Amino acid sequence: MGNVGRHYYQWRYGGASPQSPPRWQLPAMPEWVPAGQEIDIPDLDATYRLHISEANVDTGAVTALAEIDIARFNEPQPGKLYLQVVPAAYGYFTLDALRVAGQPVDPEWIDGGFILGVPLPAGLATPFTVAVDFRLSIDQEASGWGGTSLDSGVLRLGYWFPIISDQHVFSDTLDPSQSRAANYQVTVDAASDVIVAHTGVETGQSSLGGGRVRHEMAATDVRDFALVLSRRFAVQSTTLSDGTTALYYSHPASPGGAASAAFAAAEETVSAMSGLLGPYPYPTLSIVDVGPRMPGGLEFPGLIYINGAYAPFDRLIVHEVAHQWLYAVIGNRTLVDGWIDEGGAEFFERGVPTGFTEVPSPPAEGYQFWLDADATELRAAQGRQWYYSIYEQGARFYYQMAWQMGWDAFWDAWRDVYRRYSFGIVTPVEMLSVFQSHSPVDLRPLYAEYFRYPWIRDLLPNP
Repeated sequence: MGNVGRHYYQWRYGGASPQSPPRWQLPAMPEWVPAGQEIDIPDLDATYRLHISEANVDTGAVTALAEIDIARFNEPQPGKLYLQVVPAAYGYFTLDALRVAGQPVDPEWIDGGFILGVPLPAGLATPFTVAVDFRLSIDQEASGWGGTSLDSGVLRLGYWFPIISDQHVFSDTLDPSQSRAANYQVTVDAASDVIVAHTGVETGQSSLGGGRVRHEMAATDVRDFALVLSRRFAVQSTTLSDGTTALYYSHPASPGGAASAAFAAAEETVSAMSGLLGPYPYPTLSIVDVGPRMPGGLEFPGLIYINGAYAPFDRLIVHEVAHQWLYAVIGNRTLVDGWIDEGGAEFFERGVPTGFTEVPSPPAEGYQFWLDADATELRAAQGRQWYYSIYEQGARFYYQMAWQMGWDAFWDAWRDVYRRYSFGIVTPVEMLSVFQSHSPVDLRPLYAEYFRYPWIRDLLPNP
């Protein structure tokens, strides 16, 4: 354990320090699951078939069918599924019908329909389909941050359909969606002059007559599927050095030269993150200027929302592209463990352009929250404390880990996290365990400065 570890253990927890076992080594994946570290989103194999039969970019009216084909559960089948419906939090959502294995079901409405509890009949065997007919009446979301919103002729469809999740609160500060990776087949019927930005790749396009076109799209191993529709889009594209097709969607209010700047920042970020963590896994990366009311940016798998007039623009692109690794590939419980994805994206936003030398200073008033504060706690945030406490404090934590364990060991740990948890969900106990397993020093004193997790003392340092 070492003298530092023993003295720290005695100082913080009292009494004698534990005896070192014969081979003092922490498994990179803990063999126990401490309270509060469970993943409540069901582990299952699913394909989402989403069909939009109407999408009016002028009125915000959307008519859609979501069919969730569940092939198997990789754990005991639950008695109820929770569908997250973010548009319901804005009053945009109308449920027309819900069926499980072809039979009508009355869901439990939780938080005004933000979560729908869907009972599964006893004895129901996989495979089966959950089908949801619904409509959206989308308006201009007040804060500008809304993933689902209508803004100056741009129809944002992010978090727009019912998706399997867990029972959680809605958040205005942390991203309001958490889900598992799945496969998607998506069709959108729209006017022929409407351009559709999307997650994944377009697999086909056909005329429906009457000035309407059907767009067919698909994506594999993504935890959401975002769309943005507008008649006003102009599209530019380039190929990044790793072969990824990058696309930039602009509209008449977008600043000139934004596409070139976005492509340069995307190239820098994809190259750096691929080398430091692991490869970018998607064939495309869409950068979409979603309208002047967007205050900054928002991430989805293979697609990011941005405001082309944001300054500093390159930092915005780095942050949102970094989320392709922290949230899209390496998933987490975003509403509970925001330090993993938002703190991580802030760390890379500051680090990639500067060679990892820019460290955020604490605000003058200090941090209002511990780094493990969740979305419920952050509702009490004063001013921008939600940002300081999770984003900037998270970046400081990652820097301090790197300084203590050494940069080589730090990047080895990140690559280990990428290998273990790509397209899965990593919890704090797993994340901190992996970093400790790669560290030549005891990181628990550092962990205790930032987190309230009671199990920190049970993370055993390496010799």
